[in-house]
Amino acid sequence: MGKEMGCVTIPVGESERDLDPSHEGGLYLSIKGREDGGGGDTTTTTTTTKRKRSERGEGGAGIRGAAVHSEHGEIALLDEADQVRIYGESYGRHWVFRLKSDWQKENAKQRDQQLSVWLQALRAKLVRPEDCAQAIVGTSLDGSGIYAVVSLHRPTSYKSFRGLLCAATGVGGDPKAKASVALEIRQESEKGLRAMAGLVEASTQSTFSLGLEAAGPLSAVSDRRKQKADGFKDVEISRAGSLAETAVLTSDIQYKATEVSWRPAGGRCLAVGCNRGVCLWHIKTDMQQNSRTRHPLGYLDSSTEMIFLQCHGQVRSMSWSPCGRLLVVSVNKPSAPLLVWDVSLAVNTKLSSGLNKGVAHFLKWSPCGDYLLVATESGSFFIWETHNWTFQQWSFKHRMKDAVWITDHNVVLASFEGLETLQQIRLSQSAPSLNIHLMQLSLPGVSGVMDPSLVSKRPITSMCWDAVNDNLVVNSKSGGSEGEGNEKANTKLFPSSKIIGSDKLFGRSMSGPGLLSWNAKESKLAATMTVSDSKVPTVAIYSIRLVPVVSATLQALVELD
Repeated sequence: MGKEMGCVTIPVGESERDLDPSHEGGLYLSIKGREDGGGGDTTTTTTTTKRKRSERGEGGAGIRGAAVHSEHGEIALLDEADQVRIYGESYGRHWVFRLKSDWQKENAKQRDQQLSVWLQALRAKLVRPEDCAQAIVGTSLDGSGIYAVVSLHRPTSYKSFRGLLCAATGVGGDPKAKASVALEIRQESEKGLRAMAGLVEASTQSTFSLGLEAAGPLSAVSDRRKQKADGFKDVEISRAGSLAETAVLTSDIQYKATEVSWRPAGGRCLAVGCNRGVCLWHIKTDMQQNSRTRHPLGYLDSSTEMIFLQCHGQVRSMSWSPCGRLLVVSVNKPSAPLLVWDVSLAVNTKLSSGLNKGVAHFLKWSPCGDYLLVATESGSFFIWETHNWTFQQWSFKHRMKDAVWITDHNVVLASFEGLETLQQIRLSQSAPSLNIHLMQLSLPGVSGVMDPSLVSKRPITSMCWDAVNDNLVVNSKSGGSEGEGNEKANTKLFPSSKIIGSDKLFGRSMSGPGLLSWNAKESKLAATMTVSDSKVPTVAIYSIRLVPVVSATLQALVELD
């Protein structure tokens, strides 16, 4: 083992050719973000690009990697043009919402009292000059709910706005009230604000207005009691499209990028593995409350930094320790040592013992931080304990494709090429013990090994669970054969609550498994599969039971139609 340290400062825009190939330390760059007060939707930070576009890839077709921030839910997508696009919850000032109660007619008096309380609370805590620039609020014609259009002084996110409504009305605070109350919210454009205000005015018994006059002939109705059509009740209000592109990270040094990973417990810090090392983006945002350009990530300001951790060779895989202090990196060279970086100090420690079996293509730190899983192209894999940095090695005939650590249980579930079962790697004692047992885990519905020749022309390239927003994020390719240049990237979000089983699950023969992703919150495992009677990319969802023994139950199939 050995330690190396060194930092070099270069001006923004200098070529990668200026880097010293013999140097292996932290390379610091100060990046200036775009200063834009116009409220655009995308932030781009870039250095001067001297390399031809054709060398980097055209159009960014296809997603090489994806990562979801464990605390904020932002999704980072690495495309084939070496750009990292950050998607987060969009911020807005203009909102439409519908608050409905399903009290029956026999409870009409109680319902009217509840609506009256809601209206008074909204006027007192939300629809007031210090918070709203414009607003119109009213009770629906049938007396079942409240319709409203609100324009705030400051942009806010969906979650923040919903929190304001819940705090003002008490909706969501009482578990018993959730079944009888529905709160629907949608972000509205500035152009559609006045039209929606007119619809609310025509669809309510009476309205309270703050600086907003409805547009069109609907506002001219003098006797609201004669207006019987409730057009607002059929308006679709949902969170669809609530994610927006908030930043694009690209640099001339960020070349031949392979992987992205958010730093745990490190704010908004993103690691991008690339040709000569790791681009470590420290994303600092403009958090001024009166800024009209505020976004989840905000506009990158002049203090935003990108730290380059220079390595010898292209980064093949990387993994963060749970505390976010250490980043382990493997490079695409046979028998090359692992580099364990202390990112705060830009210091790396080399781990070379036993890594003489080929390139380490897969790294995964355990959730407890006590173990590190390392898999090589030759089929060998290692478990390192991180107290004394000793390891145990296994030689396998098959190459490990993917693996997940089961949270709070020292168990790994791994998929291997040529095997239709998962392998359980169980650590029977606490760290630093390496008392490990290997067992098989059969997956219901799987009856064969995934045949590469039968894989759909829309292969799933990456998959991860978004624990914050409770979504399964799946990336795939479509549109043509690899190398033709006409592939397209597809990213789909599947809400966990809508992934349910059906009769179609039974009798379908699956081959696999391939990629894996673990949902610790619900103890669910997602695994890519090929289905015998379908060429559509498919993800199987299994419920995993951990005690007394690990077992799996097929719950649903997700098809990327």
